[in-house]
Amino acid sequence: MSTNSQSESKSTHSEARAAIYGLLGAIIGGLATFGGAYWTGHQAQSETQSTSQRSAYVIFGGAAQQYILNLVQLGDAIDHHNGESYKQIRTQLLAEWSPLYSDFITIRLISPTYIGDDALKLLQAITFYVPISPSSIDRHHLNSVITAGNDRTDRFESAAQAQLNS
Repeated sequence: MSTNSQSESKSTHSEARAAIYGLLGAIIGGLATFGGAYWTGHQAQSETQSTSQRSAYVIFGGAAQQYILNLVQLGDAIDHHNGESYKQIRTQLLAEWSPLYSDFITIRLISPTYIGDDALKLLQAITFYVPISPSSIDRHHLNSVITAGNDRTDRFESAAQAQLNS
């Protein structure tokens, strides 16, 4: 082989190597770009879900606390023989039930099962007992409902916080 022919062969091999390395670099760069875009999208979705869950947990927990506070006020109205106050608070409790249940459904839809189960136990604990009239109230039972509601609220909030921090 002549020197000119060897030089052309080396040049062709160098060009082929350069093309292969260029192609490999483009493939690696494309994969890195795709991986970065996927990771960024996944992080954004995860943050959005976490924000939605946090918001739902706060709304439900706040509504449950308000419902429990109204149960306490209901008991106070009974203790002070304030029939008008009793009627207002009872009406308020009944009006709060539907939004509270709606907030619970949101928790069930966007949360892990164990969080939804804790929310259900809380809902059942506090909405189980609303006496029809002041004379039908069982103060001991009402106090038990309030205590159970506070306990279930603490459990729900702890589980929700742990889930958000994981």
